[in-house]
Amino acid sequence: MVLSESTPSLSDLPPDILLYILQFCDLLTHVNLVTVCITFNVLSQQRGYWINALRNARLNRPIACPLREDLLKHDLQSLKRITFHTLRLERNWSSPEPQVHGPIKAVMLGLPVLDVIFQVPGTALYVLHSRSTGTIAAWDIDLGRRVTPEIRISRRVLDVSPGQDELGKFSMGLLTSGAPNNELLVICLEYGKADVNLSVILRYTLKPNMFNWAVFMTTGYVGVLQCRFEEIINGEGTTVDIVALNLSSKNATTIQTDIPREMFAHNEGQSGTSISNRDLFILVEWKDESHLFRCPKKYLPHDDNPDCPSTSSLKCLNPSFSHKWTHPGVAEYTDTEGALSADEFYGVPAVSLHRITAPRLDSEGDVEPDLTHKIQIRFWTKPEPDPGNEKSPPHLIPRHSVNIPGLLQDSPDSSWQLMLLPHSGRKVLLVVYYESEICLKLIHFDPEEGISFVQQVTLPPFINVEEVYGLSLDDHLGVISLLDTKGVLYAIPYA
Repeated sequence: MVLSESTPSLSDLPPDILLYILQFCDLLTHVNLVTVCITFNVLSQQRGYWINALRNARLNRPIACPLREDLLKHDLQSLKRITFHTLRLERNWSSPEPQVHGPIKAVMLGLPVLDVIFQVPGTALYVLHSRSTGTIAAWDIDLGRRVTPEIRISRRVLDVSPGQDELGKFSMGLLTSGAPNNELLVICLEYGKADVNLSVILRYTLKPNMFNWAVFMTTGYVGVLQCRFEEIINGEGTTVDIVALNLSSKNATTIQTDIPREMFAHNEGQSGTSISNRDLFILVEWKDESHLFRCPKKYLPHDDNPDCPSTSSLKCLNPSFSHKWTHPGVAEYTDTEGALSADEFYGVPAVSLHRITAPRLDSEGDVEPDLTHKIQIRFWTKPEPDPGNEKSPPHLIPRHSVNIPGLLQDSPDSSWQLMLLPHSGRKVLLVVYYESEICLKLIHFDPEEGISFVQQVTLPPFINVEEVYGLSLDDHLGVISLLDTKGVLYAIPYA
């Protein structure tokens, strides 16, 4: 068909109509339209063109700035920089072999070695913990130095919650070891253009002689699971309690459940906690079975529940959810390596890792004397309404699993395993031992499509992966951080 001179073109549409159409376009389309149409080129000279594009993009995946950062405060060049950094990282991390992009920062943290408690996504700020002194402090890796005074907490951090990312601050719940009581802490890093401040905003002493694990946290409350230590040792039947505190009032509540401790069990399974729509979900992983228990929001001490009682009872067993995972081939046994939690914003509040051992088969299908090992990673996504059963309680969705040949490499000098789930929950970083080699693996998960792909990350020759004892991953800026036993932190950019 030949267009006549009177046929309107895209450039004839009013700017407000064009901006409306752009709401349905992804970030790359915004960039491409600038080069093919004069009208869009003119629109791209306005900050609103890029602000709208980045706002829409960050609803689906991390962009190259903190999650809650106010895009209205950025000038035109800064908005373009965020856009092109985000697209450059997506292109690099979708390639078979992602390449380092830019200089690697090597920061001497010193000895004894430090552990990463968290890194604020989209920034160069890290909170590091010293096991030798029992202190935490914030470091700016761009500056290569500590930027806050040290704060004494404990020599041993037993568990951490997913971080809470707010405008200008990042908080996390910590479970620390004490004698005779463990402590539940909330630490908060506040940052801006002027200064950085690290503080402990809550410190709660837990009951003595209790076994505590699986810290959870929202912007309104923090909590942990517990059961009596003596009953575990003596083999007596005991059930699991949920302990939670409101961050503003500091009021505590204990929710007594009917979940038997044996389900968490045998010291070989793993369990974790995740928050979705303010409900608390307890995920118990044992071999190829997953069990999920829900604590509804009405039992928890959030700000909209001021009358939350100090003690309550909850039946979790009857409305529980279970799922059995399948394995290709014949699995001899499955051990759980860990149950990890993330913020629910990007739809992946929980991920678990498992070691699968199976007999090795020769080319004719006969069993060989040695065994093969795989790491299975299971991704859980946010609850979805069940149109067929409105009365069915919500539960996390067992969305996808992927197997990686090899074993999870043991850390040479750390209280943490060499596996990491970033704040978004959409990626997993692992150090893997396979066929006499140690390598770094990066798993990308797309919750919308329910698919994943695995990359092997090639490191420069001056970084010895065998000496790596700590990991961090910022999937906003695309920086992998590795800590080695010599006290050096390497920040490796991929965009």
